[in-house]
Amino acid sequence: MKKNKKTLSIIAAALLAVSPVAAGVISLPNISTVKADTQLSSDQLMASYYENARAVANEYGDNTLIKLTKKNPVLNVYAGETPRQIKKNRITDVSANIGRVTSLNGVYIYKTFDNGLPDYGTKLKASDELHQGVNYVAILDFNYSIPDNSRYIYISYRDYEDDPLVADEYDSDETAALLVPVNVSAAKPETATSTKKAQIKKAPKTARKASTKRAYVKVRRGHKVRTYTSRGRFSKHYVYGHHTYKVTSKKHIKRHGYCWKLSGKNQYVPAKYVRVR
Repeated sequence: MKKNKKTLSIIAAALLAVSPVAAGVISLPNISTVKADTQLSSDQLMASYYENARAVANEYGDNTLIKLTKKNPVLNVYAGETPRQIKKNRITDVSANIGRVTSLNGVYIYKTFDNGLPDYGTKLKASDELHQGVNYVAILDFNYSIPDNSRYIYISYRDYEDDPLVADEYDSDETAALLVPVNVSAAKPETATSTKKAQIKKAPKTARKASTKRAYVKVRRGHKVRTYTSRGRFSKHYVYGHHTYKVTSKKHIKRHGYCWKLSGKNQYVPAKYVRVR
């Protein structure tokens, strides 16, 4: 721990209790006595980091404690989901008593030991699926802003560490990490809406595509011609002399007369400047 930093911070995870799956009181110092298939609360998962942070705080005479809290202290997911999908779903129910949680950086998921603590050697890849009946712990990594001129101990996620959640002196307001248990439910049932969407997606396309023609711009080489939107406004794009473009339909546009529509674009070129075949 460097002592030449000007700013200290304590960022601790949610002090929300979750009853362990196994019966009885869990004693972290004597983890060998804990039964298998144990799910620890966020408070228990973060215990060692609380202690580390408080020790540094006492050393520097700073008792400020920031708590990241999650309304639902468990990350609920469906079997078959991946860390990438879970991150896309966004996690918005995390807040802090001081400062502000601004956005989610990443979701990092690990299998646990029998005592419920994360096994940092089993990090799931972004595309790995979660399975029901397996115990997992997630590190939620957030952007986090703190008030100016505040002193904290900074607990953050470090992907390259053996133990990726670390407490450190820091003078910035970049990220904060929260450890939460993961509950894996059965695979998400397919809804009627999603089934209907899938059927629509698989249905063969019957709509007839507009036939394309080739339009040769007959102005001098190096000259350019403005194109317009369907409402007659300049599209801020051009076609160039002695170039050939695909067009699909012809339309009369006020102030510009008949114009040819460029294929796949809302751009029309006046017919007087092109030769179509």
